[in-house]
Amino acid sequence: MKAKYFVLSVFLITALQSLNAQNRKKKPISENSPTQKAWNAEIDQALYHVPKRNIGPAATSGRITAIAVPHKNLYNKADRNTIYIGAASGGVWKSKNGGLSWEAIF
Repeated sequence: MKAKYFVLSVFLITALQSLNAQNRKKKPISENSPTQKAWNAEIDQALYHVPKRNIGPAATSGRITAIAVPHKNLYNKADRNTIYIGAASGGVWKSKNGGLSWEAIF
């Protein structure tokens, strides 16, 4: 019987503490506060000598298996901005503006 009361009391105390913690609102730090300014200065100083680089997306969804750019000949006056791409996951894509936007052909 004592074990039931002990478990019940521990449960109630834990539940009340979690409810109290959820109701607390943190005071937002102003961007002009001395704490925020000091933190920004410290980060800027630490990262000053780190070279900037573009690492790209962490996960890619597939790979390109074929690229085709129509060439200009006597019968075909192709636009240099037209590009066709074949994806390994399936599908052929066409760009009419040099690769800025793509539309699926099939």
